[in-house]
Amino acid sequence: MVFGGGHVILPLLYQDFVTTGLVNAQSFDLGYAFAQLMPGPLFSFASYIGALLPWTPYVWLNAVLATCTIFLPSFFLIFATLPYWSWLIQQRHIYQAVMGINAAVVGLLLYLLLDLSQRYFSYGSDLVFVAVMIALLRSKLPVWFSLIFGFVLYQSYLSFF
Repeated sequence: MVFGGGHVILPLLYQDFVTTGLVNAQSFDLGYAFAQLMPGPLFSFASYIGALLPWTPYVWLNAVLATCTIFLPSFFLIFATLPYWSWLIQQRHIYQAVMGINAAVVGLLLYLLLDLSQRYFSYGSDLVFVAVMIALLRSKLPVWFSLIFGFVLYQSYLSFF
């Protein structure tokens, strides 16, 4: 059961696919980066992961299976609990459980942030680049311009050093 959106499942997907060796870490991170650029729910990342898995000989079928697999439990949960949700959330223990689950979500997201930080922030200049990108994306400049400018800036930094 996932509360809080698609980012919550990233550590779980990482554990299930990268640490087991089904998907390499670089492909996982690349897919996550592309999923961030796409509009819509992050659950579409499951389609990308599915395309990398060797379930069937057909890449498109693997992507469809993974997409259905990631969405199906939520449909079951909604149809099973929707008629009773107003009653359920009024129950003190269930309300407290939901609040605890929401707190656990914050912990999972913090874990993901720390894990990615340890892997990719090798130098202080990496943190400076992230701060510059956040400032660019929060500015009034168009997002496409900020992304292209950030890419050019980073590539020129890499070629300089």
